[in-house]
Amino acid sequence: MAQPRPQVALIGKTIDLGPSGEAIPLGGEDQLPQDGKLSFILKAEVPSTFPRNQQIEVETEDASFRVVLSLNDGTLILEDAQNVIAEFDPHSFGRSAFGPLRFRAVQGELNGDWKPLATLVRVPSLTAIRCPAGSTKECTLTGSNLFLIDSVASDEGFSNSVSVPLGFVNSEIIVPHPSGTQLYVKLRDNPAVVSVAAPP
Repeated sequence: MAQPRPQVALIGKTIDLGPSGEAIPLGGEDQLPQDGKLSFILKAEVPSTFPRNQQIEVETEDASFRVVLSLNDGTLILEDAQNVIAEFDPHSFGRSAFGPLRFRAVQGELNGDWKPLATLVRVPSLTAIRCPAGSTKECTLTGSNLFLIDSVASDEGFSNSVSVPLGFVNSEIIVPHPSGTQLYVKLRDNPAVVSVAAPP
């Protein structure tokens, strides 16, 4: 009789946003900045306890980036026989990984089902915004890795917005005058989510 495939349940997760996620608070609970950290708790289902050779694979949805978490290297920590804490550092994927992440249980030659985990996003660094005094004219936003921005707006509905073209490598971009101190940003890695930025 064939052994049953390992199965685990995701029962909780915590995302440490890191410096970039704190500078541009990301909309949505599943957004994981590239310089952040992800801790998640798994409960054993099949078998009902975790064996010592337990591994968890984490990869991008297109399978181009993958890492294996294990008890041996400390990226998996047993809370008890039925629950394990997994720690994932996006830096292990390098600088080009982005998009939906998934995970599965691995025990020896047996693999479980893939399950969704989070969405990895790369976040630019915004260093300053300069606006004409006493005017509502456009402003100059400066920073690094601005190519990671899809578009910037002065309002949440993006009725007054500018798009960042592909291949953009400059450290400055002209943006709408913000309403107050905030700009609304869509990142290229997940443009469906609107984030709020307050540049210095």
